[in-house]
Amino acid sequence: MRTLLVRLSISHFLVALGSLALLLWLSPRLFLHYYLVAEQQRLSVAVRGLAATAERLAQSPGRENDLALLVRTSGIMLGGEVALIGGDGDRVLLASHGSPATAGWALAAWETYRQTGRPPSMPLGQATTITLVAPTGRANPFASALVVRHRAPELQTLLRAHRLMTAASAAIALALALILSLVVSRAVASPLVAMSRAAQHLAAGDFSVTLPERGPAEVTSLAASLNRMASALAATFAALEGERQRLADVLATMGEGVIGLDAAGRITIANRAASELLGQDLPPGSDLTGAIPAEQVAQAVAAFAAGSPLSFAFSRGDRYLSCSLTPAAGGGAVLVMADITATRQLENMRREFVAAVSHELRAPLTSIRGFLGAILDGTAREPDELDHCIRVADQEAARMARLVEELLELSRLQAGVMEFEFAPTDVGDVVRGVAIAFAPRLAQTGLRLDLDVEEGLPLVEADGDRLAQVFTNLLDNALRYSPPGGALSIHLRPVTPAELTELRFGETPVCELCLLGSVRDQGPGIVETDLGRIWERFHKSDRARTRTDPGAGLGLAIVREIIRAHGGDVFARNHPAGGAEVGFWLPFDGSSAAAERPEGRRNQS
Repeated sequence: MRTLLVRLSISHFLVALGSLALLLWLSPRLFLHYYLVAEQQRLSVAVRGLAATAERLAQSPGRENDLALLVRTSGIMLGGEVALIGGDGDRVLLASHGSPATAGWALAAWETYRQTGRPPSMPLGQATTITLVAPTGRANPFASALVVRHRAPELQTLLRAHRLMTAASAAIALALALILSLVVSRAVASPLVAMSRAAQHLAAGDFSVTLPERGPAEVTSLAASLNRMASALAATFAALEGERQRLADVLATMGEGVIGLDAAGRITIANRAASELLGQDLPPGSDLTGAIPAEQVAQAVAAFAAGSPLSFAFSRGDRYLSCSLTPAAGGGAVLVMADITATRQLENMRREFVAAVSHELRAPLTSIRGFLGAILDGTAREPDELDHCIRVADQEAARMARLVEELLELSRLQAGVMEFEFAPTDVGDVVRGVAIAFAPRLAQTGLRLDLDVEEGLPLVEADGDRLAQVFTNLLDNALRYSPPGGALSIHLRPVTPAELTELRFGETPVCELCLLGSVRDQGPGIVETDLGRIWERFHKSDRARTRTDPGAGLGLAIVREIIRAHGGDVFARNHPAGGAEVGFWLPFDGSSAAAERPEGRRNQS
């Protein structure tokens, strides 16, 4: 592949070579033409003088001898051949060389002269003689014209010398032209080669290249334009790179999975969330086969071909994903995925909650309707029967009222709108007050309550009434699962976060010193799979079948919300010595507790 420098050098060289070849062809012809014209002018003067002399001698008595002498002398003087044409123009009277019979060239020249008015001409390349014709006058009947043929043997020598000189000059000129063409071509091609390399750097993304702005005006202007273009491209690509990086950061931090598809349905880009949601790598160039179910792939391909959006959902392991396929301008599409597992779980919880509430309300409503129906249709007529029906209906109504109140209370706690009266509180006094309130119930069931409360506990920033509700719910829960004649115990002591960690009570608390409160029973314990679920609304473990007074399953859920509002947390475990231990921890530091509490749960009195 020829470079620009070689092309320019060859073109300049060929132009110079063609010019010199034309000069070599024209120069000998111009020289010969100049020589012949000069000789003709010189000889024509002499011939005209000889013709005038011949005309005078033709009129003298001894004209033949005089004319013969003139002809011979003229041939010697002119360095050529001279012939005298007769008066009738059809014969040669005298000739300076040879006999008149051999001077046919003179008759031919005279005949041409009479027809054209000029002597015969010959091609320049073949001209070695000069033929001139000079009429002697019409008044002379003896001689018609004097014809001279001047031989020029030195002409070929002169032409050879001229050709040699011209060839030598042409060779020197050609060498100089070649050198000059190389210099000029390099001067023109070097900036262009530099611009070509600069353009390659620009195409490769290197915008730091700078061209020197020197040379001809056109080259300087082009170099300046390329430098400005490089600066503009650098600024544009920097802006694009910034936008691309921002887009990459947005995609990387998005919780939704985003997959870009080209016109053939292959992946062009996928963020980390998409790989995590699908549980596999999504390299560029791969397709969606295996990433989503085959049925959804077929739907996506059909929607992709039709250029219409598509929404679908599918499960992937323990996750449930919602997908939206949107065609992109210029071909391709964008697939956005979202993990709706939590939404599905919340929906399931809502359905379970509605079902649980319906179930819990159905039993008292059925009882109330049954006993009221017995009164209305006269089935219960005796005073004792009427009293029993009314008393049971009242108990079921009270039970239903408690359920509704607990639901409302739990909803206010979870919504953060429950008001708390936080103040320095002696939790030991709260525990002793609850124990006194439970004494009658404990006596009825034959249970014993042991208090393990350390003396001199620091005050806790808390709502005493809510803490009393916590211990009441915990004791009520433990009482339901304890066998008659057994014992319940309440423990209240300070512990460090490390001790809580050793007891496996969840994550290490953020307090320097914590208050641990718990209620332990001597019942059958809690199924291991239910230890984390007993705090859910309406949750009832298998041991609930043994309860004589079943509740709605909201007490422990209320306990958890109250404790978390105080900056602590709850725990449940099966005690190594038997029975279950359910309790909580609270920070002694009031500032820590306040920092953990939501704004809506602070003291609003």
